Amino acid sequence: MTNKPKRVQCRIGDIFEVRNVDKNEYGYFQFCALDYYQLNSDVIAVFEGLYDKPQEVETVVSKPIEFFTHTSVRYGVPELWQKIGKAAIVDTNGVVFKGIEEKLEDDIDKDYTDHWHIWRLGEEKIKFIGKLSKVPDNAEIGLIYPPDDIPNRIFNGKYDWGDEDSYWGAEH
Repeated sequence: MTNKPKRVQCRIGDIFEVRNVDKNEYGYFQFCALDYYQLNSDVIAVFEGLYDKPQEVETVVSKPIEFFTHTSVRYGVPELWQKIGKAAIVDTNGVVFKGIEEKLEDDIDKDYTDHWHIWRLGEEKIKFIGKLSKVPDNAEIGLIYPPDDIPNRIFNGKYDWGDEDSYWGAEH
């Protein structure tokens, strides 16, 4: 009889530690919500700060939020992050995501940088904004990022999925 690894339960409020082995750095996030608008995906709040040694949950949650993003929390355990505890859920009021309309085959030449929309976490309706200049500054791109892109954003400040500027425009 083989021993299967115990499946980690991921629940809203859980705090996770992400380790960058190459630089001996630690970053932290909280699984804070489900976004029913974006395919019922997990939303995480990444705390500001990188550390050279593991931190206590109380220290981590006392820091401001650096950014919110969508991912699949459970698919990152245990290879990319470890659950280290639970805390009161961060305030998600006012969290805004942005996106552009999908390109349709018959509109291949259309300039989609003028077709932005936003949605607030927890709301079902989206608001069409139009030009990128009308999108709120605090709006994060609302894609669901693969778990292995989350450490890239935490430790390097950007996702590692290609030429982001060519798709979203240089002002995202």
